[in-house]
Amino acid sequence: MVRHFRLLCFALFIVLILAVHTVQGQVAVPAFAPASPKLLVPGLTVPDATLAPENPAANHWGAPARFGLGQIAAELKQEVTLGTDVERDFDGIYAGFRWVTDAFSLSVEAIDVDSSDGAYDARVTNAALSLLAADFLAVGLGLDTSEIELSGTSDSRETLLLGVSVSLDERFFIGLAFGREYLDRSGGSSFTSDRAVQKVGLGFRQGQGPTNIHLEYFVVTRDPHETGAGVEFEDSELQTIVVEAIWRSILLAGSVVSFDIDNVEGTTTLIDVGWAPKKGLALLGHFETTEAEDAANDITEVTTTAISIAYQF
Repeated sequence: MVRHFRLLCFALFIVLILAVHTVQGQVAVPAFAPASPKLLVPGLTVPDATLAPENPAANHWGAPARFGLGQIAAELKQEVTLGTDVERDFDGIYAGFRWVTDAFSLSVEAIDVDSSDGAYDARVTNAALSLLAADFLAVGLGLDTSEIELSGTSDSRETLLLGVSVSLDERFFIGLAFGREYLDRSGGSSFTSDRAVQKVGLGFRQGQGPTNIHLEYFVVTRDPHETGAGVEFEDSELQTIVVEAIWRSILLAGSVVSFDIDNVEGTTTLIDVGWAPKKGLALLGHFETTEAEDAANDITEVTTTAISIAYQF
């Protein structure tokens, strides 16, 4: 908890400095939710806070500017066919900002999640910079980094992304991002690996008055990594459907993520509800439920809750 407190203080310090100097991660267009985490399955996926979108180019359509922070709590239960069942509790914090101007946009987020038994510890930092190349076209550069320790194994990852996002009639959006993820694993077996990452999405966003609607479908695929012995692992595909609506500053958002990572298939349902005005203080509640099963018929269930506070300006 001391590390959590120090990280939160540092993140707030950076956010406040940037706010003084200025006037939910998606591929085609950013989410309405000012700040909202995504955990899925700790140890299988990398957490994020959606302040920096999946596609760095989509960052440019993410006005207004905002900073936000929140706290995560999660519970994992795994029924093991051959072995001992696993129960694990997690808690964490996240903080970040998004600064949007007519010419460029910048977002940074930091997430820190660990388990109560000390078996899992994740520290994640994501950043995205986008530029307006034309009235309808944004281009972006993203850098995602993570340090995750799980049961004696330590994974250090860096992902460099290039992205484009096209706005058609200011309602329809097409997003594409691609890059490479570099992995440095130490622990039981040490090796380095890299793989290709691709993201594509189609989105619809409408409404400038009291009612706003956002619909999106996007796919994130990652080629497999390879161990020092030449064994492939972590072949990954995630498909996401997003439905969001804001009516007079009341936000109701839902997403469904279907994932297939190695021999694990599962579905996560995410819900965000709260108060999210275009300007001013926002308060959101976040709920996740995940069910996954692997080839050995081991079943994993994860329940996640979070509270977010954000200020949009």
